[in-house]
Amino acid sequence: MVGFRLFRLFLILASFPAFLGFLALGLSDRWIEQQATHWLYDRVEDLPEADVALVLGCAKTLSNGRSNLYFQYRIDAAAEAFTKGKCRYLIVSGDNSIQSYNEPDLMKEALILRGVPEDRIVCDYAGLRTLDSVVRANKIFGQRALLVISQQFHNERAIYIARQSGIEMIGLNAEDTEEFAPKPVRSLPGSKPSWMFTSSTPSHGTSVILSKSLRAITEKGRSNNCTGLFKR
Repeated sequence: MVGFRLFRLFLILASFPAFLGFLALGLSDRWIEQQATHWLYDRVEDLPEADVALVLGCAKTLSNGRSNLYFQYRIDAAAEAFTKGKCRYLIVSGDNSIQSYNEPDLMKEALILRGVPEDRIVCDYAGLRTLDSVVRANKIFGQRALLVISQQFHNERAIYIARQSGIEMIGLNAEDTEEFAPKPVRSLPGSKPSWMFTSSTPSHGTSVILSKSLRAITEKGRSNNCTGLFKR
């Protein structure tokens, strides 16, 4: 009897760190949501204008061959924001770590089909994670203020990372879906971005250098107050 009680006590103590870990994860998730709430928009019509939008990537199709609605809805939102004059240029950021898998090019093709001019789209082929996409938009592409476009749970993460890194960011929430895949666990800005170990060019050798015109429009009128880059 005493042995059983000791064993039960041992199990309780052994599971306590795991409980604390899940509790911390839940609290951090809630904290991120609260920090991003004031910077999120559900309607394109309500958005302040921004020079540049960052569209976060994902797979176009699922493993079973079906269309990925996360991808479709992000493209829909990005195209609508552009056509309604809420942004002038789009950075499409995603994974191209292997030659046979290229999220940015697929995003670019989909946006062109929706009427966005090719010369208004810039591809970032090393956006392997949200952290990479946000930090690279600043460090590689020179942006200090951005509109981010993805689903709300994704935008919350991006905005938290951006504002912790001194980047001004607002988010347009694309339509969400619960049909296919669980939402990924958030990665907080504590780990080293993988872009530091990843080439800024895709495996097939296409340049990822930001066009001079994009850099010029974002430098024009820039001041110490980044908020001024968003126009109502």
